[in-house]
Formats: sequence, structure tokens, C-alpha cells
Amino acid sequence: MTRYIRPVQVLAVFLMLAGCREKPAEKSAYIPYFPVNAFLQEQLHLIDSLQPPTTLYTESAGDSSIQGIALADCRTLAAPFLQYDISKSPLHEQYKEESFADQSNPTITFTY
Repeated sequence: MTRYIRPVQVLAVFLMLAGCREKPAEKSAYIPYFPVNAFLQEQLHLIDSLQPPTTLYTESAGDSSIQGIALADCRTLAAPFLQYDISKSPLHEQYKEESFADQSNPTITFTY
């Protein structure tokens, strides 16, 4: 007696095997942030190249002041913001980026 495998049987076995596969673990979606460090480095490079007059605006307890500063002081003041890169692990997971496009002028504000 000869037995033949019917296409329905092959399909049933295939479906059972496909249903037994492990589902891949869901990966958390990596959302790239605006490249803050690169942007600040570029701005510092422009200051070094163009050497415009630079000013420091300070505000404390409702009192504000404006004073001219040396170009070299710009790098010193920017250093704490360049020390860490929040766009890379492990800091990336600790921040959330929000953006606001201002319609009254061509600017976008990023908040972390």
C-alpha cells in the first residue's frame, strides 16, 4: 500500500511549525536627537573664524547684566555643555527630546 502526502497535510505541518517559532524580542525604538554637541562645536568654530564681538548675558534673581567677553572665554563657557553627549548611550535613555517650531520666526526650540 502506497501512501501519498497530500498538499493539505504539508500546509498543516508548515503552519504548525511556523506557529511554534519564538517571537523576536521587541527592540526599544532609538530616536536620534538633534546633534547638540556638533552644533555647539560648529558655532564655536564660526566664532573663532569670524571673530565677532561676543557678549555674555547673565540673569540672577531678577537682575540682569550684559558685558563683552573675550573670544577665548566662549570656549571656556561652552565646555560644560560639550563634556557629555546625550545622543549616545547611556545618557540617551535618560533624556527626552521635545521640539517647538515657532511660526512667528524661522526658529526651532529643542528641550531636553
